[in-house]
Amino acid sequence: VLHREGSTWVADRTHSQGLTFSPAFLNAVNQLSQLSDILFTDGSQGISFELQGVAMPEVVETQLTLDGQKLHYFNQVADWQSFRWPGVINKPGAMLTWTSTAAGTRLYTNHSGPWGVIRMLEQMQRQKAGDGLYRLSVTAPDRRQLQWLLRTELGDGPLALLKLRNFSLPSQIFSVGVPAPGRTDEYESDVVEGSE
Repeated sequence: VLHREGSTWVADRTHSQGLTFSPAFLNAVNQLSQLSDILFTDGSQGISFELQGVAMPEVVETQLTLDGQKLHYFNQVADWQSFRWPGVINKPGAMLTWTSTAAGTRLYTNHSGPWGVIRMLEQMQRQKAGDGLYRLSVTAPDRRQLQWLLRTELGDGPLALLKLRNFSLPSQIFSVGVPAPGRTDEYESDVVEGSE
């Protein structure tokens, strides 16, 4: 009763049997479909992306650990570091430390578990910087800015998962009392004529 047109799921007029899908239901299905396209890009579950540190005043180094994968940045020429979420199964979580010119290494955040990376991304300010490119930043307790660039392989990459916050499927799949597109009112006129 549904089929895909490009990247969007739509009602199949031929096979819908007079049913009209709720627009909210179709929107939810399409949101989940876009997420699955990102999650299963290469056929296996997971999202590949790259991170690069950004030089910031009075910050000597930052260390970002995502599911056992590390980006250690020393305020120098930055290289792109590849990541995959979920990462190493026995090391789920995300941790961020920084060192400033005024103090030693300090912990900014530490989220354990398989959703730790997503929780950390949720804490960060996210700014689109180009197609598949985002600037991520946090303000440390000492008011210093810590920043990274995130480059995705498809769409919003791991940031797409943030759209699932407070997501719920609509309670109705079909719209009641709304005729399906292309349906005539023959049935109603037959009933009205037959009732005379």
